[in-house]
Amino acid sequence: MKPILKRKDMVEILGISRVTLWRYMTKGVMPSAVIVNGRILGWKEKDIEDWLSNNTKN
Repeated sequence: MKPILKRKDMVEILGISRVTLWRYMTKGVMPSAVIVNGRILGWKEKDIEDWLSNNTKN
């Protein structure tokens, strides 16, 4: 994985559409994105790994 995950990476990893990703973001379901280079949205790899491991435990 990359240290910063772009929208395309997130859609692929989570197996969801871009619209669902946007819904998750607006509802606060997932970790907040960071702005990279002043205009690109990305997510910290570690935040996503932690979020996935916490949300997949049964």
